[in-house]
Amino acid sequence: MAGNEIERPYERGLSCTEIAGIVGSGGNPVYNHLTAAGTRMRSRSEVNQKLPDRIAKALYNLALSASQIGHLLGGHSTTVVKRLRRCSFPLRPAATALAVGYTPEEFERHSCTPTFLDDLSTLIGA
Repeated sequence: MAGNEIERPYERGLSCTEIAGIVGSGGNPVYNHLTAAGTRMRSRSEVNQKLPDRIAKALYNLALSASQIGHLLGGHSTTVVKRLRRCSFPLRPAATALAVGYTPEEFERHSCTPTFLDDLSTLIGA
């Protein structure tokens, strides 16, 4: 594993698991590499602070997938799903999610702008 191919994606908000999928490794070796390199690791509470219930619901209602929401907020899709379930928010069946979801290109073009989350927060009053 080369340092930059792991460290840069983590700094951009990808999780260890997401990076592991890209580089063909496991999540633990990626985590171990990052900590050995002195990278400041995000805590779960940091991710949870970025993910208030209203934001999670709003992003999900925009047809973003749990993994796309996690990508935007620097967390993992399971964190997003747990948050939505915790507040009894109805989740889409997988077939529906595939039909209404964004392609990776659409997601990058429309949701990964520098002000997207700020604009959304303002819009929903979060």
